[in-house]
Amino acid sequence: MLWFYWRYGTISNQLPGLAVAFRSPIYRLYVAGLIVFTAASVSAFRRLAAAANR
Repeated sequence: MLWFYWRYGTISNQLPGLAVAFRSPIYRLYVAGLIVFTAASVSAFRRLAAAANR
């Protein structure tokens, strides 16, 4: 979704660039979601690896 937002920009299909994207609340929401899901995935894989070593 981050790539799509950066690639296609707004409804007018103008590329916003990173400076404009960082000011957008939806971009911040996407980044926050990326961080949360990455942390959850890392945690889940660590638990899975620990369970496999038992």
